[in-house]
Amino acid sequence: MKRIVLLLVSVLFLSALAQPAAAQKIGDVVGQVLYTDITAKIDGHPIRAFNVANHMCVVAEDLRAYGFDVIWHADERVLTVDPSKSFDPASFPAAVPEPPKGKIGTPAFPVLYTDIVTYVNGRLVESFNIDGETVIFFQDLGRSGVVRYDNSVRTTSYTHGVPWSASLSRTDFPRNTGVGTLSAVVRPEGGKPVLTLASDPGGQFELHVSERGIRLAHYTYSIPEGDPYYDTDFYRAFHALATMGLPDVDANYLHYDNTDTQREAVSAYLRVTLNGEPVKGDCFLSWGNGHVDINFTFDSFVPLNVGDVLLIEIGAERVLGAGTPATPAEELRALRERFLFHETETVENDLCYVIRGYFSGTTSGNTNDLQVVYKAGGTKNLTGSVYPYFHMIDRIEFGADPKILIVTGRVLSKDGEKLTPSTVEVDIYTGAAAVRDS
Repeated sequence: MKRIVLLLVSVLFLSALAQPAAAQKIGDVVGQVLYTDITAKIDGHPIRAFNVANHMCVVAEDLRAYGFDVIWHADERVLTVDPSKSFDPASFPAAVPEPPKGKIGTPAFPVLYTDIVTYVNGRLVESFNIDGETVIFFQDLGRSGVVRYDNSVRTTSYTHGVPWSASLSRTDFPRNTGVGTLSAVVRPEGGKPVLTLASDPGGQFELHVSERGIRLAHYTYSIPEGDPYYDTDFYRAFHALATMGLPDVDANYLHYDNTDTQREAVSAYLRVTLNGEPVKGDCFLSWGNGHVDINFTFDSFVPLNVGDVLLIEIGAERVLGAGTPATPAEELRALRERFLFHETETVENDLCYVIRGYFSGTTSGNTNDLQVVYKAGGTKNLTGSVYPYFHMIDRIEFGADPKILIVTGRVLSKDGEKLTPSTVEVDIYTGAAAVRDS
């Protein structure tokens, strides 16, 4: 019964927030703060918080002391909250949470309507008035850091994220026709994020990726009309995204939230995953030097830790597999068309193993490796299978049997005087390797 009452309070409050502004006046009661034993922390430092509609909230102005720039624009009645470029968590205050003065889950004092418009990290969020102060949902800070809730200690926490970015520029004239797609991978290497191509559609583009999202700039200046490039799946996808009526950030600054219908339409052409899990966000357009850019902002801050793989795919709907599920043979053909072994990434066989790693110079002492990464979890390291047969790797490709890797390279002769050619077949299921007869 208690859960039903709390749910009803939440529904009534959220329904009140959804009422048109014309139907509400400043100071109208739109809900109640509930007594709670949940505490909130930022980088381990307690901050005063409230339970509103069973969601924890914080006073926007309080965030100034916790590593945020909070700016009030009086003329527009707009409040902006953004992470500061520099701050010292050791200087954050340690607010001592007060125990609830009433029964947990019961109303404490009212929540009032406000006409103040609040943006957190560039995105419009819900805000309201509690005792004359502007309050926002704690979870809305997740665009600039990591928000987690631990029920075992009744604590919701925010950790400032470490900003990161990686860029890739391509200025090659298009080489591919037909099924050209763009697939790019970001992963930490040597403590820094590295962005590499897993499949190259050709063409001229720039791809920028950060903890907040991606931006793709596409140029067709030197590609003449009628060129086969305009029939590639990559170009079809870019054109579809640019013409489907997405928000234009230059025409409607900051208002780029997507509808559910728009998100579904975008997912047919652009997909982002982190370790195989979908990364959701809003897609919008921006302009620069006469060309349109496709932007995809993540709903939440994306941290990038050792072992993480962030995959960006841009291609036509049929290539990304929307619609009727493909048979294993069709999926295999699509994967072979989409992914080339581009020294760092490839996907192969109908079970979608991801082969990654590369060899440069001699394998002795090389920190790079060759692995099969199962999308369902787990890895198989093939470095040990290959190492005994080579000192130098020249080429890695797939054979007619998609489970077999053909590795070509050179091995040092017994007298140590020369490198002789060697070719090895490696079974990516078992790791078994055998020298191929010349």
